[in-house]
Amino acid sequence: MTGSGAMGPDARLLQMAERVLGAAPPQAARLIARESFLDTAACIRAGWSSPQRRAVSQMLQLSESKGASGLALLWGTAAHALDFDDFEEPGSTHPSAVLVPAILAMTARRTVTLGQMESAYVAGYEVILALGLALGYGHYIAGWHATSTLAGIGAAAAVAYLLELTVDQTASALSLAMTQAAGMKAQFGTDAKALHAGLAARNAVDSACSAASGIGAALEVYEAKDGFAALYAPRNAPGWPENPPCITDYPPFRKLSPSCGYTLRAIDAALQIAEQPGFDAAKIRAVQIDIAQPYHQVARFTQPADPHEARFSVTWCVACALQDGHIDPLHFSDKGLKRSDISALEARVTAIPYPLAPGLGDVSPQAPEKVSVILMDGTRFVSECAVQRGAPGKPLSRDDLLAKLGQCGFPAPKARAFLAFPGVAHFSAAQLLPAKICGPTV
Repeated sequence: MTGSGAMGPDARLLQMAERVLGAAPPQAARLIARESFLDTAACIRAGWSSPQRRAVSQMLQLSESKGASGLALLWGTAAHALDFDDFEEPGSTHPSAVLVPAILAMTARRTVTLGQMESAYVAGYEVILALGLALGYGHYIAGWHATSTLAGIGAAAAVAYLLELTVDQTASALSLAMTQAAGMKAQFGTDAKALHAGLAARNAVDSACSAASGIGAALEVYEAKDGFAALYAPRNAPGWPENPPCITDYPPFRKLSPSCGYTLRAIDAALQIAEQPGFDAAKIRAVQIDIAQPYHQVARFTQPADPHEARFSVTWCVACALQDGHIDPLHFSDKGLKRSDISALEARVTAIPYPLAPGLGDVSPQAPEKVSVILMDGTRFVSECAVQRGAPGKPLSRDDLLAKLGQCGFPAPKARAFLAFPGVAHFSAAQLLPAKICGPTV
């Protein structure tokens, strides 16, 4: 039985399921999907040596877990381990760290084309967008890690597409993913944050495969009195969008720094200052960062004790940018945290939160970050950033993307070959990831 309970013709899950199964993305959407596969595969490579990924591998061995869901858990955790993966607005999720591992995991068990993978990605991404628009930024502000609560539902839609489920089965897959939605922002700065992405990817695979196997679920679970919207939406939630959102209207934010999205605009502002004539990091007396309170609440750590906290420390990130004139993964390593010059500079950096105006959402251009630097002689530098590099308004160039991939150990020739790969040709994870990653003991 694939569904249960009274079901009205306007059940949101059925509407979503019909849209998912009818996915026929335009070329612009397919390019976004293809670049997301590339960017996320690079993040998986970079995160493969992380302690979180190693711990998940050990857990899978202890529990003797095998199959696609284990791969999704492993790759999702690795993809999000360094916080180098993309994010989106309005859902405030890291979509690709969940979508891409779930989709790639299915290629290990099922023959699919790259074009089918692109369509699955777009279909899942647009489910995430719809949920994000419906719940609004208040869902994230309330304390939910939306990557855990929303992205897994989108990934379940993507896997359902690849499995060619029926409308009812796809709706059941979404329902099953909703009933597993969890994850708190209180885990930020710990190993659990990366695990959230892996768990969401694993739940997506399990939800779609369960529905394919006949597990039934309530098809009106979204709008039910005690359903998903009632539990997860704040009182002032915008409600379901009148028009289905498209990925081309809300493309992902791609990162050039392996740190929290709420540090990126401050980093760009600091880098602009570092390039100005007369600036000298050795002569800094004080630094002030003006940042909206909800954004600072996430990137609030000071004097970070470990790489996790450093990625969520806007003061550390700005100090690194001012001191070195660039940001790279080494700034968030144990070795980087021992640098006395950056630590001394960070002690002179102060973040000043300001209220986020009513109605503004995630990384709003109307709520920019401003960095002010005063040198010992009183010289003052000020830079404000409303839209960071890699955001939809400032997309990365192909050279920028390839440079990031290189930092993650992804060879440029392989990346170019993937971008030119025929959409009608069969594709598998082994064509994006090295053997040591594609052949884990799970």
